[in-house]
Amino acid sequence: MKNKKIKRRNYSINLIHKLIRLNKEYTARKVKLTLKTTSEIHLSDFDKITHLASVDKSGKISEVVNVSYEILLEDIWITIVRFDSHHGYLHRHTRISLEDKTEVEDTVGVKKRGTPDLWYTWAIQNITRNFLSYRGSFVKRSKILNLGY
Repeated sequence: MKNKKIKRRNYSINLIHKLIRLNKEYTARKVKLTLKTTSEIHLSDFDKITHLASVDKSGKISEVVNVSYEILLEDIWITIVRFDSHHGYLHRHTRISLEDKTEVEDTVGVKKRGTPDLWYTWAIQNITRNFLSYRGSFVKRSKILNLGY
């Protein structure tokens, strides 16, 4: 009985040392990330989605860099809502108003589980479905009477 316990203990110590060596080798390797080119999806002449993600060597999305909804006001594109996963999870940044450029960061109603691939797709679909309400809320907060179009 005692020998089995000692063997198990020695085996687990050997296993731990192997795992530590593997971990050191793994962290020593640098994973090269490439950024996709920024792409745009035009929802109308005055609304667009701009999206960008970092991709690893195998072509899999590893981080949502930016998925933003922008509106055209007086020939200037203004970002109203944007999603990113910079902190390791998907979250939304919402601009307060036209005068106040500060952003409110939140995760209410944002996809919390899944992979960066899923988050990226979800963020684009969320903006596509809700861009009218995002624009309406922003216009209301900014107290804009006439958008000019």
